[in-house]
Amino acid sequence: MDTGNVQAPTGRGDTGRSFGFPWYEQNRRWMLDWAAGSLSALEFGCGVGWMTATLAGAGIDTLGIDISGPKVEQARNRYPGVRFEVLEMGPDTFVPGSFDFVVSNQVLEHVPDVDAVLAMLHAVIRPGGRAFFSVPNGYGLYCLLYDKLAGALGRQSEHEQFHSLGQWQDKFAQHGFRTVDVLSQNILPYRLFPPRLQGSAGLYIHGLNLGLCAITPKSWASAFYFRLERLDAAD
Repeated sequence: MDTGNVQAPTGRGDTGRSFGFPWYEQNRRWMLDWAAGSLSALEFGCGVGWMTATLAGAGIDTLGIDISGPKVEQARNRYPGVRFEVLEMGPDTFVPGSFDFVVSNQVLEHVPDVDAVLAMLHAVIRPGGRAFFSVPNGYGLYCLLYDKLAGALGRQSEHEQFHSLGQWQDKFAQHGFRTVDVLSQNILPYRLFPPRLQGSAGLYIHGLNLGLCAITPKSWASAFYFRLERLDAAD
């Protein structure tokens, strides 16, 4: 794939929010810093493709996969020249060690059998390779207030997995990932803010949200960003 003509995303995300807000720039910087030196990458659950396109724009041969045909079609239309596939990943989908870097952004919490998925993702990363997984805080303010309220109203939560920071870290360790760093971003996630919240007012609100996260306990954050290394049995 010729990645030289792939531009970094400048459109809108899955929920229509502008990529210009601080949370996007921070995510992008965190991911690219951790992917430095990688030649190949896989995004598991790519949605409309902004993370896949960001990695491809950095010169990394990247494949985004998702089980949603409409999402993949949107991704292909937005980012011509970037590889996207409608694909439900299985144990034999990829040759072991096929990728230097694997990313998954707010997807693992929706997977019923997250242990099976983590085992597959570990297998496709080359020995010594890296992963960047974003997951919600199952006991953060967002889940406690939003999901619990949904339950009280008789609505089913969108999430299959509810884990604290330590529980996620233990889960990753069980499947051969060493946590190098954990980053947290928002107290309240961006999806709670209306898409029209743009301009200076929007930047102020989102900047305040990021700032609050920087001075409050990590356990309050709405999401965690894990920088992980793939370990082998001998490590």
